[in-house]
Amino acid sequence: GARVHEKDYEGGLKIVEQAIARNSKAPVLHLLRVQILSDMGRDEDINQAYRALINEYPNEANYRRLYVTALIGQDKLDEARAQLVKVAELLPRQEEAKLDIVRIDYRLGGAEKAIETFRQLIADAEEPEELEFAFAAFLRQQEDFAGAEKVYLDMMARNGASREQVFRAKNEMAALRLMEDRRPEAEKLIDEVLAADNRNPDALLKRAGLKIDDGQLEEAVGDLRVILNDRPDFVPAKLLMAAAYENKGDYSLAESEMAQAVAASGRAPHPSNIFANFLMRRGQSDRAAKVLTDSLGADPTNVENLKLLGSIRLQQQDWRGAEQVANALKTANDQDEIVSRILGAAYTGLQDYAGAIDVLVAENQRAPLGAGPLSNLIEAYVDAGRALEAETFLKKA
Repeated sequence: GARVHEKDYEGGLKIVEQAIARNSKAPVLHLLRVQILSDMGRDEDINQAYRALINEYPNEANYRRLYVTALIGQDKLDEARAQLVKVAELLPRQEEAKLDIVRIDYRLGGAEKAIETFRQLIADAEEPEELEFAFAAFLRQQEDFAGAEKVYLDMMARNGASREQVFRAKNEMAALRLMEDRRPEAEKLIDEVLAADNRNPDALLKRAGLKIDDGQLEEAVGDLRVILNDRPDFVPAKLLMAAAYENKGDYSLAESEMAQAVAASGRAPHPSNIFANFLMRRGQSDRAAKVLTDSLGADPTNVENLKLLGSIRLQQQDWRGAEQVANALKTANDQDEIVSRILGAAYTGLQDYAGAIDVLVAENQRAPLGAGPLSNLIEAYVDAGRALEAETFLKKA
């Protein structure tokens, strides 16, 4: 530990490998070896270290998942997929393990490959319902509404389908109809569910959302109270209740519901983003930043929350904070143009004009800058005493 702390990686690695030779069954030693090799940037040795750990614990899915993360970082997607297939075999009742295979197949072969994998997983599953709902949701994201509708209809028509599965499929069909701007059909499906189960939370939630859209706020609040009486920590209902209160102008109740939703969700990204935007509308940027940093502590790569936090840091003229957020965003998604824009503005604020110019010129080569970032680039040239370069750049633009 002391050697690693002092950055004597070779010495630390030697000690750890000697310890593994004496006790190969200690997973913490294998993981420490991985960490040291990672600090040294030795990808192939990292992979070998993970394989040694998995060889000692072949039935431990979490070690394979750690290996998958390393392989994906190295863009070795085929090898990562092989490990994910093994994880799914080790965890046959965990739907998320199967969905991980779909996700990597989407990266390998796009939507067509993901759909093929979904169909195979569903065909092989003893209880395919959760996979079918996930498949339909994927088809909706791909705007294959007819394909999603067929999945829902098949589920409702299946012999032995439970009452709850039919209600859920109808609710999802209603959501699909709303996406297609076919509101009357959506309302009919919602009413059918509520006629059979007048406390169905998903149907009440959808009806409340429509009532908020129509300005029928008291009726919406009534529906949401029914849900929350049965399920006090149901996050979507709390968020909709907050929206109803905000539309009524009752900001303290809206804030209370949002804060409770964030807490009930375990500071999940989506509720935190909604609460932060609410606080921004109320002019409370410091509190909004706190909500986002708390959420990012649990999910540090959430792109939408990083973007929002970056915009807050720029608004606060916290240039160093904006730079830190932009670098975190780059790690999460280095193709996002907002990274260059935040960095450019941050470097300008820090009077690091050369840094701002480098970042913005690189972004312009990737994709032409919009009016705002282009103005920042010209301003950086001028402030750096490089006005002639600005003129040359504009002539080429």
